[in-house]
Formats: sequence, structure tokens, C-alpha cells
Amino acid sequence: MKILKNRIDIKAGKMTYGQWIKIRMIIDSDKPGEDKVESVFKCLHGFIPDEEQYSELIDYFRDICDGIKYWILQESLLKYEPTLKEKAKFNRIASVQIHDKSTPTEKTINALANEYNVEPADVLNWEYKKVFDIFSNDLEKYNQEVNCSQNN
Repeated sequence: MKILKNRIDIKAGKMTYGQWIKIRMIIDSDKPGEDKVESVFKCLHGFIPDEEQYSELIDYFRDICDGIKYWILQESLLKYEPTLKEKAKFNRIASVQIHDKSTPTEKTINALANEYNVEPADVLNWEYKKVFDIFSNDLEKYNQEVNCSQNN
């Protein structure tokens, strides 16, 4: 019997952005390892394997873990150091935003929804690869703008 015929290729970014957010929360949680495994399966497939099913799913779970590691590494490449001008701007607006209760993830989802004229729930259903490519392209444009402004 083949469990989970529709496996998700995590390394190819085929999980949704919403699933990726949940997976990151699971990984970052204080849950024991066994609970994390169950939570990942529940997040991706809506079920928790029983003991007999784990032996058939071990290779798939290894692929899931490899994909998670891959995307964490890719995300680490998106880091940047704000310019002095950006830091000053942040300091000026931080006091205005201090009462904003939304999380950075919610802000990102809302910004994407506004930019692409869709509902936030739609953004959560996009493949993560699509969202990552948007982030990557935005960072590339930003770096080009910074380089141009520094050269002028």
C-alpha cells in the first residue's frame, strides 16, 4: 500500500507559503522531535501517520527535511544590512508603529496581497517558490538601487 500518493516536493518549493510559515513555526517551537514530525505531516497532508506507516514514510520525511534545510539556507541568502539612511528612517517611524500588533509575517502577507491585488488568503496558497522568487527579485532590485545611489 502506497501512503501519501501526492507527496510534496519541498526542495522544489511546491508547498504553499502558508505551509512554509507553519513548518518554520514547528521547527522553531520547543516541541519534542516526535511531535514536530507529526506536526509537519499534519501541516503538509492533514494526517498523522501511525506507527506502522512511519517505516514507509521515512524516505519521504528525509526528503522533507532536506527541503527544509535547503530553503532555510536560501532564506539566509536574502539577508541584507540596512543603510544608515534606512536605519534613521526606521528609528523615526518605529515610534509610530509601536502600537501595531501585526507580526512581520502578517505584514509581508498583506504587502504581497496589496502589491498583487489579491486577498491575503490567496498569498498563503501560493507556492513557496513563487513567494521566494518575489523576495529574491525585490532584494536584487533593492541592491541595484542602493548601488546606483551610492555611485551618484
